[in-house]
Amino acid sequence: TQDLATGYTTMVNTEDVTCFMVGYTNADRMTDIERKGAYTAVLPMVGPDGHQSALFSQSTPSSGMVVTADCENPEMAFRVGDLMDERELRPRVEAMAKVHNEEFKVMYDVPEIDPEQVIKEYLELGQKIKPFVCDVSAMLYAAVKAGKRLVFEGAQGTILDVDQGTYPFVTSSNTVAGYASCGAGIGPTAIDQVVGVVKAYTTRVGNGPFPTELLDETGDTLRKIGNEYGATTGRNRRCGWFDATVVRKAAVVNGLTHLAITKLDVLDTFDTIKICTHYECDGGKIENFPNQLSKVGRCVPVYEEMPGWKCDTTKCRKLEDLPENARKYLNRMAELVGVKIGMISIGAKRDQSIIVDLD
Repeated sequence: TQDLATGYTTMVNTEDVTCFMVGYTNADRMTDIERKGAYTAVLPMVGPDGHQSALFSQSTPSSGMVVTADCENPEMAFRVGDLMDERELRPRVEAMAKVHNEEFKVMYDVPEIDPEQVIKEYLELGQKIKPFVCDVSAMLYAAVKAGKRLVFEGAQGTILDVDQGTYPFVTSSNTVAGYASCGAGIGPTAIDQVVGVVKAYTTRVGNGPFPTELLDETGDTLRKIGNEYGATTGRNRRCGWFDATVVRKAAVVNGLTHLAITKLDVLDTFDTIKICTHYECDGGKIENFPNQLSKVGRCVPVYEEMPGWKCDTTKCRKLEDLPENARKYLNRMAELVGVKIGMISIGAKRDQSIIVDLD
């Protein structure tokens, strides 16, 4: 929550969020290694040229989240609220250690968990964070009833959603807008606007299918100008032209009401700009992003080419200030996706966001 008068922000956590133990980070790294080998061997990908690709390796930030997601069930996890009560915490930690210590020893060759040490440390931690823990669901419901404005922010893209994304190249959770209700504990009818944050081009971190990826100087230029490197891992983001097919899928599964187009300024120096309108696959036209991963690998992007604007947009503060070709590009993006533009970003500063149509 933020006090608009002082600018100070208070972070609160809900009592029922799932926790993981420190030892899981080691297991996550070992699971990552095993996953790479398994996916490369079992799920070879055939590209448009008919050649097998070694793209089926996946990696994580090794933060323990993969193991945590695997263990989120009543018998094998504990929650933030348990950190304040030894009667709740002890049986859960002891049960987790009993099961996972054997796995750590036999499968991963990493140090075992000492349940007594964990219980002692986590109970102390519980007392430290206790002032910042509450029933977030009740707090949010009260805010809704009071007519306050709430903003829920997603952290990863639609294509990384464990159900709707390019499985198995996904994260360990649901990233689509609907999960804001589940994760925050607030009813879906409380959300009346869903804004899809979309770059003016396309990027992806890690492996997996990427039909519009540019493995050339243009892709390198997008990466360099856009500073496209993973925030957590530092890895190069893969870059390509705007893919309307992917964003159409995002619009459908998220129920988007608006688009927020970011990094339009990255395209300022390009003579021409391409937009992928649809794919061709096996002799047919594909307008909806395929659910079969092997089919995505066979898709060939079909582009429209638009003239660039060749001027600096970072000083624009109104839609009318943008060059005509930039406005045409934005209009075409919205037309292809079928969702109106609510905001345009031409830089990282607050005053470099142009509000077009947001409530």
